[in-house]
Amino acid sequence: MLVVVGMEDSAWPKKTQLVQSAWTLPAPLTRPLVGPPLPATFARSRSQTHLGRRRLMRTVPHLMKNMYTKGFEYTVCYPAARDYGLGASGLWTMLFIFSKIPELFDTAFIVLGKKKLIFLHWYHHVTVLLYCWHSYGTRNAAGLWFISMNYTVHAIMYFYYFLTGLGYRPKWAFFVTIIQISQMFVGVMICFWTYVYKTRDASCSVTWENWTAGLVMYMSYFALFVFFAVDRYCPCWTKAKKSSNKKTVKKD
Repeated sequence: MLVVVGMEDSAWPKKTQLVQSAWTLPAPLTRPLVGPPLPATFARSRSQTHLGRRRLMRTVPHLMKNMYTKGFEYTVCYPAARDYGLGASGLWTMLFIFSKIPELFDTAFIVLGKKKLIFLHWYHHVTVLLYCWHSYGTRNAAGLWFISMNYTVHAIMYFYYFLTGLGYRPKWAFFVTIIQISQMFVGVMICFWTYVYKTRDASCSVTWENWTAGLVMYMSYFALFVFFAVDRYCPCWTKAKKSSNKKTVKKD
């Protein structure tokens, strides 16, 4: 049974519609960098792989259609409750917002499994939860960009986890990291263009508080992911780091 929520706002169409809004970001992002998933996360990766197809089909085509027929500015400024907050895309937007709560269990699984909990992992999960709910409350117009990117990256990422859960060791972990970094970069660019349109036309449906939070969040994610990727995959950096650690041990 499909449950819809009536939204009362004189500025919006007075009819029952699905709640929307928020932007993403990005998603459980770091596990390709911290090793294979724990057994408890295998079932979730399988279900997320299955759900990923539905999420993509309900959000990405909507965004692409708006881009093609109405232009880029429309996708970052037009009131969300009159566009992607309606219908199927509105349902999956609402589910995206609520999904940030169970994603915190990813962190719990790592702690319970006595795995190393890196700063990027818990920082991402806490900040994205807070930001998405703030975006939900302010009905951010650019939210479909972030949701679509997040769903796309999730679909690929959880398929990777699904394969590792089956015992395979895919050789494209670096590709997963690259698309995660790309997601953060595009997020920064969306914030930049939102600023351009907002300063030119105050009616652009994004609050300055939410815009500031989004920019800081995406820029910090981008920097942390780049640093982590270099630390993980760059041979020169890895050798230099090991050499530095050996010298420190000898001095001690």
